[in-house]
Amino acid sequence: MDQEEQSERIGGFGLGLLVGAVVGVAVALLFAPAPGYRTRRRLRRRFDQLKDDVKGGLEKIETRVERQLRSR
Repeated sequence: MDQEEQSERIGGFGLGLLVGAVVGVAVALLFAPAPGYRTRRRLRRRFDQLKDDVKGGLEKIETRVERQLRSR
């Protein structure tokens, strides 16, 4: 697998993760039993945490790929 294919796979994974998160937030909004302002606040916190987790995960993947490419 060459570098371009690896980059495409990583990008696809990140996009899939982001789409899944957005769908999860939408479903949570539809079925939330709490008042709207409270639900929005909780969802905003969770989304911010998820963004940070995704960013951290993508950085780890990027570091691993760069190490593998350098070792060749």
